Amino acid sequence: SVDDERLEAASIQLYPNPAQDNLTLDFSHHTSELMEIQVLSSDGKVVKTLGNMRAHAGSNRCQFQVQDLSPGMYFIRLSSAQGEQSSIRFIKR
Repeated sequence: SVDDERLEAASIQLYPNPAQDNLTLDFSHHTSELMEIQVLSSDGKVVKTLGNMRAHAGSNRCQFQVQDLSPGMYFIRLSSAQGEQSSIRFIKR
């Protein structure tokens, strides 16, 4: 679910928020593994898959474009290969 917070919520930052064109996601992870990054609508439907990235143990940063999204509230969901998930809310202007 969108509010499943098994990864450290405090270790995730998303900016700028609200966003217009681009978002930067900073997060910490405990191990090196593949992470899937998705955008979910406010009702929990996947509206965009941003792709898979190799997360490293420690700090990670990725940037992506959101100008194709309609204005509204969304969530970024990180899913690890181990089944851990975390999400963070953002506003698209």
